[in-house]
Amino acid sequence: MKAKSPLYQQVAHKMRTFIESGTWAPGEAIPTEAQLVEEFSVSRVTVRQAVKLLQEEGLLWKRQGSGTYVQSEKIEHNMYELKSFTEDMKREGKEVTNKVLTFTLQPPSEKVREALELEDGELVFYVRRQRFADGEPLIVEDTYLPLKLFPDLTYEVMSQSKYAYIEDVKQFKIADSVQEFIPVLPTKEIAEMLGVSERTPVLKVELYSFLMDGSRFEFTETYFKSEEYRFIIRAGRRH
Repeated sequence: MKAKSPLYQQVAHKMRTFIESGTWAPGEAIPTEAQLVEEFSVSRVTVRQAVKLLQEEGLLWKRQGSGTYVQSEKIEHNMYELKSFTEDMKREGKEVTNKVLTFTLQPPSEKVREALELEDGELVFYVRRQRFADGEPLIVEDTYLPLKLFPDLTYEVMSQSKYAYIEDVKQFKIADSVQEFIPVLPTKEIAEMLGVSERTPVLKVELYSFLMDGSRFEFTETYFKSEEYRFIIRAGRRH
């Protein structure tokens, strides 16, 4: 005689059925823990175990201080394309808004100076932005731009699309970038801005980008909400 599955797995199976049938729609908040306890006539511990299992399967995700949601289709970001956040979101049909949290002119750290190949004494703009798609915070971005290339950079410019300013206003030709992808646990500050737990890994991307003349025009560290993004590589075969 086949043994019954543990109770939390039985609850998870029922919840999975709700998701697969569309009863719980993608992006929708599931019932509260108290409501699930009542619906399935089980303990809070059992509900938490079931929710955790479905999180591990990628069917649910938690937003700190808000609730648990059905996973929607992740935004696809091709690592071989130098696309801005605005361009990615427009492709998804989402409205982009930016909140500039810091805008300062300062001496670069040694790391930033080396990344941008700056001489001693040169200054950079440091800009921290919280970036939203349809009102949902998706990334936190720390950008460093050389003063010598962008002496007219303003807070208002960085409230919009950085690459639109560089290409359309400054008329610079962007060539490519070098990117490093690093899974990290967020700091308390980053976690709060992304609406995730400090125990939830996020993807940190460090990049420096080149203009067509070979000069480095930006160094950026970006923190992506991992529940919302799927990073892909499209690779061709050489013949």
